[in-house]
Amino acid sequence: MNTRRLPLAISIAAIATFAATAPAAGSVDLRVDANRDGRVTVADNASEHIATPMRGALMLPNLDDDSGRCRATYAAVARRTDALLRTEQIVRVLYARGRVLDRRLDGCNDARDARVNGAADVQDLAPLVVAPSAPASGGGALLAQGRGRGRVRVFIRDAGRYVPFRGRLTSAQMRRGVVLGIEATDIVRDARRWDGTVRLTLISAGSSDSVVLRVAPLLTHDHTQAARRLVISPSGEKNANTALLAEETAATRAALNAKLRAAAARTTAWFAAAQRRHPLAEGVTVLDAGDPWAQDYFEPMYASMPGPGGRPHVIRLMLRSDQDRPAQRYLYRMAGRDLGVVRMGGTVNDSTLDSMGNLETIPPYRHAGRNHPAGRIVMGRMGQQTLPSPRVLRMLRAQGMQTPLLVDTGWLAVGHVDEFMQFVPAPGTARGWKVIVADPDGAMALLERVNAAGGGAQPVMRHPEYAPGAALSGGAGRRNTAAPGADGPEPRASMPEDMTVAEAVASARLRERNRFAARRIAASLTLLKRSVGITDADVIRVPTLFRSEDPRTPEDLRREMLQVLSEPGFARLPAAQQTTTRSRYRQALRLLESGKLPQPGLVSFIPGPVNSIVWSATRVVGPTQFGPRIGGVDVFAEAVRARYAAAGMSVEDIDDVVIYHNGDGEIHCGSNTLRDASRRWWAPVAAH
Repeated sequence: MNTRRLPLAISIAAIATFAATAPAAGSVDLRVDANRDGRVTVADNASEHIATPMRGALMLPNLDDDSGRCRATYAAVARRTDALLRTEQIVRVLYARGRVLDRRLDGCNDARDARVNGAADVQDLAPLVVAPSAPASGGGALLAQGRGRGRVRVFIRDAGRYVPFRGRLTSAQMRRGVVLGIEATDIVRDARRWDGTVRLTLISAGSSDSVVLRVAPLLTHDHTQAARRLVISPSGEKNANTALLAEETAATRAALNAKLRAAAARTTAWFAAAQRRHPLAEGVTVLDAGDPWAQDYFEPMYASMPGPGGRPHVIRLMLRSDQDRPAQRYLYRMAGRDLGVVRMGGTVNDSTLDSMGNLETIPPYRHAGRNHPAGRIVMGRMGQQTLPSPRVLRMLRAQGMQTPLLVDTGWLAVGHVDEFMQFVPAPGTARGWKVIVADPDGAMALLERVNAAGGGAQPVMRHPEYAPGAALSGGAGRRNTAAPGADGPEPRASMPEDMTVAEAVASARLRERNRFAARRIAASLTLLKRSVGITDADVIRVPTLFRSEDPRTPEDLRREMLQVLSEPGFARLPAAQQTTTRSRYRQALRLLESGKLPQPGLVSFIPGPVNSIVWSATRVVGPTQFGPRIGGVDVFAEAVRARYAAAGMSVEDIDDVVIYHNGDGEIHCGSNTLRDASRRWWAPVAAH
């Protein structure tokens, strides 16, 4: 095996115990860091058989890329991806070549080889110590038992190197004691197949000792953890695999793409300036991935175990959404030391619920006698039967720490939690955090106030894109790409984008839709109060105006169906996907003709302020409101700043209308954050 001389950091604490430990006659002693203090000592023996998420020895899923192979693998197998990404051949790449590429990329992590990949990889090994003993005869053997035995790899320190351990120890090694390191080769994906534990038994001359380790859970970040790196992928054009709409021409598309390229450049420049004003420790990463929705195609997560001095040693893992999105493959360019990528397995019939914008995390709390030191995940569902990816839900539940709480998002067109709910730091409060929710009733009250002040002739939305006669850019591809066709229809507004304040106040439909939104948000808050223990004092309501998409006529849907099915790329889809697409359209058409098609979902009218980036404990970056004014002051912007100030946070605005809002998303949808992971997630939360 190709091994290298490595530093001894992993074993210093363990070796220090040998000098004071004389070989014990006829007994063996296998030790792990069972009390999670970052050292392996005799004190660990008392709990070496415990393996719960909160107690017992941990090991890491060694899925980072300390050897740098991911970038090389990506370059070798994806030279043509950039060129193909923006052509009609994307369909072939997505469903054929993309599968091959994914299988190769799955192998670019440290767990895929039987060697220690440099000094950094040593730190990813959990220490095992065979204490000095005096066996009656012969040496010893170390056995891995249970379902975990094929999911771990053990290395032994030999002459300053860590090399693969073959399972046996000599008499000399038993007498002087040895140090080993163990890694898990995967995360826990399905607790029915593996619960994340492995039992190791040391046997020598009739004496034995066993220990149990558990792979560290894969955890999501919450907003009380400081942002360290921002990831954006502002797309400079509409997705090339989106067919020209009936009202579009090639010239129109070219003009819109020019507008989008300019908006993407402005967005990138804005964040570069923000990084200079308020630096993040690891800066801003811009991925030219052709998919603007960076929040949706992956979720930054982490796994950690106690390291030297008890400080957590962390591996960050970017979980790909359970969707077929070429942009996910660009994540491997970021992989490296203590940073990797995890794929659940691609699926053809992906859903908007599978996007990671449909996942938020409640910060740490305790309630009803239960501790949640890593917080808890919140995800959206549509009704009781339509849920996010079963694979992802099984995996998240199997971690045993952040069991997802499911709230109803079926009232939204896109259906993501981040459209109406956010958790922000609130230092100095009992919990240390607050819940921010959209407030449709408050938004309607602001419109009534403007109208009463004589401002009824103003447009609800003041952005130039919404001026009378303006051609909306439509964004760089809609955020909801799930149904009913291969890429989904381009929704249309049920109210004119240039609607005035007076018209909005007089609109029974707009008022009813916002009352409906308020009821659904209230239902989610009731669930949070019951499950988490929050009270109204923990909730901040931010005015957010919603509108609905146009109800289609059967003729509209037939025309759209013929357009999608006649696209050149449609014939290149897998047969199963073609069948599913036809079936979705036929089902939607039957429901529409029978009058049973559900009400169109809601999207934000004025840019949704809750859909913002928590940049720091005192600052959010949110979409510029462009709302109506009283005395020259934007009443929506003023209200947003006041509400966030109640949590001790200031608001910085960015114009996201062209590139994100017109695609039914906001700046949070177009970004992602890798956050600090130094928290000892195994330490219980104190009472509030």
